[in-house]
Amino acid sequence: MMRSKYAAPDTKTYAELLFEYRGKEYRVKRNPEYTRQSLRQSKSGMTTEKADAELIYPDGTSKTVGVIDAGILQALKVRGIEPFSADISITDKQLIHLSRAVKQARGQQIDLNTIKHLPDRLANADVVLRSKNKNELIYAFKRPDGLYDKVAVNLQRKEDNAKNAQSRNWIVTAGKVGKSTLEDTKEYEILKGE
Repeated sequence: MMRSKYAAPDTKTYAELLFEYRGKEYRVKRNPEYTRQSLRQSKSGMTTEKADAELIYPDGTSKTVGVIDAGILQALKVRGIEPFSADISITDKQLIHLSRAVKQARGQQIDLNTIKHLPDRLANADVVLRSKNKNELIYAFKRPDGLYDKVAVNLQRKEDNAKNAQSRNWIVTAGKVGKSTLEDTKEYEILKGE
């Protein structure tokens, strides 16, 4: 895919493919890597839009389940970490992993409402932490029992480590933890919340 050299700096460049499978309509949206006008108010000039692809299901959903908010992106930038995208994605495999019976048997499964309402929960996390030992953000949501549901987002990971996969911010795991785990300053740095 190519971008016209005559395209205005703020013009989005993408291609969409609509197709029908078993009577249901799907859409694939794809863009090449290109230089565009920066959208951030704090940043003037040009920036690189990374190549990306997205599959949109018949019900309008896609694998993008959340967005890293501007405040967290700025906090990461100050620390020299600049994710290529603010999108947070999840694979079907990881979605199943979040609710598997093994975690439930060990008492580590996150609340099913957290899974059902993941986009809203990510947007309104009680605490957001940066892992000091891994390239991850930790989103934590307080539970009625005083514990926290923790969702780990690996920054710029390749889906299932596939050779030609695009790097994205992927949810890699989740579990139930105590507040003391989140307060471990050797492991985490607080970016939002208490």
